[in-house]
Amino acid sequence: MNWNPGTFEIRELMPELDVPTLHPWFDLPHFQYWNMAGMKSDAVLNFYKAMQASSHEWAWVGTQNQEICFLIECYKPQHDQIAKYYDVAPGDIGMHFCVAPATTSRPGYTLDAMRHVMHYLFSNVGAHRVVVEPDVRNEKVRALNRKVGFAELGQISLSTKQAMLSIATQSAFEASLSISGKI
Repeated sequence: MNWNPGTFEIRELMPELDVPTLHPWFDLPHFQYWNMAGMKSDAVLNFYKAMQASSHEWAWVGTQNQEICFLIECYKPQHDQIAKYYDVAPGDIGMHFCVAPATTSRPGYTLDAMRHVMHYLFSNVGAHRVVVEPDVRNEKVRALNRKVGFAELGQISLSTKQAMLSIATQSAFEASLSISGKI
């Protein structure tokens, strides 16, 4: 089966509409590295309202059959603490990604969703590079990142975590599709 970048739709996160769906996710073990566990719904709503009003960070949701299936938070690295750990280049976009809790077994679903996000950032948003900084203990996400072309540059100390700074170029992402036989 070939990977199809049209499987999901991505739209701007609308806090009032989407937070009631997203808020319950953050207290699940699956989201332990998202750093929003225990937040009240109003706090999550205010967090995403502020993000959407910002000029240097924003959020989108991915949908499938009109149901939210993943969340993407993006930011301009030059406005973030991460900028002190690498040479920020024009076109860099920082990204956080999480997938909805599964209700059924869906082998390969998270990889497909992540591929869609990467394709979207390079093709629709115009990213030159995508930068991520997962918690160093989050081996599942780090492995997923490597599968879509991220190179791990090294551990960094952020205010909320010890993170693994990783960067993907469009060519590395496209090569990851070829390597996996999914182009």
